[in-house]
Amino acid sequence: MTDIVWGWQLTLEIFLVGLGAAAIIISLFADLIKKDQTSYVAMAGAYIAPVATVMGILVLILHLGALYRAPWNILHIIFEPNIESQLATRTWALIILTVLMVMIFALCLFKGSQKLTFVLKGAASIVAFYVLVNGGVVLSFSRGVPFWSTPVLPWILTISSFPAALASIGLAIPILAQLMPKLFTNMVEIFNSGKNYKKLTLDLLTASIPFLVATLILTFAHIALAYGEPGVDVMLMGDMAMFFWAYVVAGTIVPIIIWVLNRSTTTKSAWANYLSYLLILAGMAALNFAILYSPQITESILNF
Repeated sequence: MTDIVWGWQLTLEIFLVGLGAAAIIISLFADLIKKDQTSYVAMAGAYIAPVATVMGILVLILHLGALYRAPWNILHIIFEPNIESQLATRTWALIILTVLMVMIFALCLFKGSQKLTFVLKGAASIVAFYVLVNGGVVLSFSRGVPFWSTPVLPWILTISSFPAALASIGLAIPILAQLMPKLFTNMVEIFNSGKNYKKLTLDLLTASIPFLVATLILTFAHIALAYGEPGVDVMLMGDMAMFFWAYVVAGTIVPIIIWVLNRSTTTKSAWANYLSYLLILAGMAALNFAILYSPQITESILNF
C-alpha cells in the first residue's frame, strides 16, 4: 500500500524555503567579498530570497488548509509556541526570517542604509542556516522511516540549496532587467555590460560546481548508509529512479560539462549558462522529490 504523508507540497516547501535561505546567505557573502560584480549578486540574492521563501510558506499553508479550515491556528503557533517541537521552532524561524528578508529587500530596492542592510543580512543568515539544517533534522527524527535517519541527510538538503540559489540569481538578473527595468535599474546596469555580464554568468556557474559535487558525494554516502532500508531500491531502480537519475545526469553532470566547455572557449555563452541554471534548479528539485517520496512508496504510484 502507498501512503504519501510528506507529499509534493511539503517537498516544494523545503525546496523553496531552502533556496530562499541560501540566497540570503549568498547575498551576505557577496557583500563581504566586494570583488568584480559581486554587488549585483548580493542585490539579486536579496531580491529573490523573500520571494522564494514566501512562496514556500504559502504552499505549506495552503496544503495544511490553514487559511480556510483553521486560520487561527497560525496565531496560536505565534503566541503560544511549543519550544520542544521542531516544527513549531521552524515556524517561528520562518516568520523571523521572512520579516528580515522583506526589510532587506526594501532597503536594497530603495537604496537604504548599507550598514543596516549588512547587519540585517547577518542576522537573517544565522536564522537562514538554522532553517536550512532544520528541514533535514525534522525528517531525520521522523519515526518509522530509517531511510531519512542518516546523519548526512540534513547536509544534503542544506548544501543542495546553494547551487539552486546561485542558479536562481543567475536567472533573476536578466528577468528583472527585461521585465522591470525602471524598478531594478541595478540589474539593467550589469545586464547591459556585455563581457562583464557574460563573465558574471560563468562565475555564478563556477561557484555552483563545488556545491554540486558535494551534494552528489553526500547523496551516494546517504544511499550507502541507508542501504537495505525501504526506499533505497525505489530511488535507484523503482518509481523514483527517473527523478534520481535525472538529478544525477541532467542536474549535475551536464552542468559540469557545460561549465568545462564554456570555460575553455574564448567567447563565453550566457545562454549555455542559462541552460545550466535551469538544469540545476530542476535537478535539485528532483533530488528533493526522490528523497522525500522514496521511503513512502511500497507499491507503484506511476501508471506506466
